[in-house]
Amino acid sequence: MKIYFRFLFTVVLFVYSGCRENDSTSPDENNQSEAQVTEAGEFISPAAGDVWVRGATYTIKWKEFAPEYNVDMILLKKKKYYPVVILTNASNLGTLTWKVPNDVIPSTYYQLKLINSSSPDHFIYSSPFVIK
Repeated sequence: MKIYFRFLFTVVLFVYSGCRENDSTSPDENNQSEAQVTEAGEFISPAAGDVWVRGATYTIKWKEFAPEYNVDMILLKKKKYYPVVILTNASNLGTLTWKVPNDVIPSTYYQLKLINSSSPDHFIYSSPFVIK
């Protein structure tokens, strides 16, 4: 019986220590890209909870996001569905006047994604807003 428990203990210890060694990412590495995103800039408009109407024109504003690079911008529904291209490789002026297309599906959770054209992994999201 002692041999069985020793064997079981050894197997559990081996499996447990092996799992811990395979985790090659530290918590800092996991949060690195998120930290770059939040430090890169921010949207001023649309603000959280804003309600935009299809067919109306709005001013989109952002600051301190890759000012020396061109940008792409897309409209996303729940960060992934229904992407609408707003800008492609455009000058990064920090402001844009945009008419919401009439064919956009109304939803309570849209966001804008601003992307560095030269480095697509460098981007920011706006706060969620509504299109009706």
